Amino acid sequence: MAENPDEFIPTRRSLLSRLKDWDDQESWKEFFNTYWKLIYGVAIKSGLTDAEAPDVVQDAIISIAKKMREMVRGSMFKVQSLNHKALP
Repeated sequence: MAENPDEFIPTRRSLLSRLKDWDDQESWKEFFNTYWKLIYGVAIKSGLTDAEAPDVVQDAIISIAKKMREMVRGSMFKVQSLNHKALP
């Protein structure tokens, strides 16, 4: 699915700060549309199948949503998402 999961996606602090508002559905939609391919690509590179990778995307997004209020620095997003415990 992902054309190039290694392609650099800049983490925008403005978007991350808006995600602290759980009711801001537009920001969550933008976040998902921006990062799901990256998470999917990491799952595939980790050896998961095309059937398993969407579950990892869902688990990662849910985990990020739950921890969003704890995140202080936007630059930490990629490190935390790539180290998500659902990945082998």
